[in-house]
Amino acid sequence: IQVTGTRTYSNDADYAFAGSLHQVTGLGLPGTVRRLIIDNASGVQSGAGVTLSRATTINKELVLSDGFLQTSATNMITIVDGAGATASGNSFVAGPIRKTGKSAFTFPTGWSGIDGGRIPIGISSMSEASTIQAEYKRAPATNKGSTIKAPLHHISYCEYWEMFPTTGSPKAIVTMYRNSHSNCNPVSVVQDLFTFRVARSNGTAWIDIGNEDGSMSSGTGYVISDSTGVSINSTDR
Repeated sequence: IQVTGTRTYSNDADYAFAGSLHQVTGLGLPGTVRRLIIDNASGVQSGAGVTLSRATTINKELVLSDGFLQTSATNMITIVDGAGATASGNSFVAGPIRKTGKSAFTFPTGWSGIDGGRIPIGISSMSEASTIQAEYKRAPATNKGSTIKAPLHHISYCEYWEMFPTTGSPKAIVTMYRNSHSNCNPVSVVQDLFTFRVARSNGTAWIDIGNEDGSMSSGTGYVISDSTGVSINSTDR
């Protein structure tokens, strides 16, 4: 859109990015929107999808219909209390995303690249209203510490999440998901699906925080942390 005067876009409107090539939201996108809709068929390779140009707050819904939204530490999505996110097909957020409130929420995280896709992480039974930031990392978990505390005996060579509060100090139940986008090499293939555990790192060591419940079939499914909840803090991510 080109105008000779000042462009003004509503904070209470839906904004859709649909196309088959890489798109950039641009600085014309308001800092607050009702819905943000990503429907981009350019693929999941790095450099495709839709790149977010500014920090954006969503008051109603993030709709991921196709493709991915690339965020960054400075240009991040925040979904407010009472708002939600839906993701269909192989659509996801590559980069950090924040959620405020205390209601259960599944972060539609993932990674872009060959075999990339959505690998979410969820929180539930939050003890207090907080702002939680989550990001999927396509890298060895040893990046967050190489010490493995018993009863753990292996950590992923392929992936981990960073999840921590930017406000609040809540306890929550954490659900981690695994699917066909999780493996990165033959070494990473898990032989015993019943041994999956949720673990956390304090920056140097990985610690078991439970396997209260879960469902894994052929490496696809989920595992849930201790039902009493775990403290989500900025030190242990």
